[in-house]
Amino acid sequence: MKAQETQISGIYQANCSTWLPTAYVHVGVSQEDWVTTHTGFSFTRSANAPLWTYAIGFSSAFTIAILMLHVLLHRREKKPAFFRHPYFATYGAVFLAATSIISLYWGIVGLEGTLNGFDWVLLAALGMLSFVAGIVGSILALRKKQQALVIFAVIVPLFVNVVGVKSSLDMYALTNPGAILIASLSISIVSGVLISNSDKMFQNGDKKQEKVLAV
Repeated sequence: MKAQETQISGIYQANCSTWLPTAYVHVGVSQEDWVTTHTGFSFTRSANAPLWTYAIGFSSAFTIAILMLHVLLHRREKKPAFFRHPYFATYGAVFLAATSIISLYWGIVGLEGTLNGFDWVLLAALGMLSFVAGIVGSILALRKKQQALVIFAVIVPLFVNVVGVKSSLDMYALTNPGAILIASLSISIVSGVLISNSDKMFQNGDKKQEKVLAV
């Protein structure tokens, strides 16, 4: 959109709306006999920050409640349920789903940015692709099948949420959200470790699938 000059000469303003917690604005400045300049800016949307805070808080509380319920249902076991190898794949699937949702968010950011002048088509495409790959990997992990494919699904969001996002923001010298990048990296590592240590469970799942196909 074109900015309009205010009552003060040389000062321009433009209104835009977004529901994302972090907004990126692409500004192009041009005038006769000037070389057109393009610059990216980032700022925090404080107006909708409470909504995202509540959403993250609810999601975290729901996840913790599910894990606590799982532990209570297996409280009679000698070894705590959370540390049993049979459940590693399940927990890995939950963490993988979380990284997939983060990828979806960055895909939406890339799409919105592309519509507003940023060259973020690749970020949008990779974000959506990473989301699909992560969800498919989570389903396979829950069913304990195709471990190699699940590990690949873990790597895709890891690459997109860290390398892809940082590269896209660096294109316009935008500030990198360090907390989100570190959180994404940590969740992906935890997911990969849990799934990688579930060899026996995936082998059993693949054997059951082979028996079904044989029948």
